[in-house]
Amino acid sequence: MKWQKCIEACAYDVYFGTEEDALEMIGTTQSNVLPIPHDLEEDVRYFWRVDATFEGETSIGDIWTFKAGTHSMGCNLTLALEDLK
Repeated sequence: MKWQKCIEACAYDVYFGTEEDALEMIGTTQSNVLPIPHDLEEDVRYFWRVDATFEGETSIGDIWTFKAGTHSMGCNLTLALEDLK
């Protein structure tokens, strides 16, 4: 996953899951990119959020959602970009 990097943020906590109200923290990074450590299932809606922390203050991010789909050739799973909210 990738997001817009905040100028002031020194760390990002990334949350991910299939239930909007039960996201699990999947990692902390100083980058604005974090791989999804799960195999995505076709036609499943996923939710994610990024919280930014700077000087001990945390800004809670918005919850985003996407639905995994397949390539037209039926190969690997990919994000259905039109489903990004």
